[in-house]
Amino acid sequence: MTTYRLWLGSVIAVITIVGLLLGTYLRRLEVDEQKFNWFVITLLFVISLNIFRNTVPKLF
Repeated sequence: MTTYRLWLGSVIAVITIVGLLLGTYLRRLEVDEQKFNWFVITLLFVISLNIFRNTVPKLF
């Protein structure tokens, strides 16, 4: 286990926990479920586009 992998794993864990807490908080506010689902899908789509934008050019 390198220092970089330990740091990266810790950052991913913190981001995951914050995301879960934020999602739980928004659900308790009784945000419209359909709007919430579209927000999550849009956010995941933007994240995937960013990942592809950064990785695909390095493949070629």
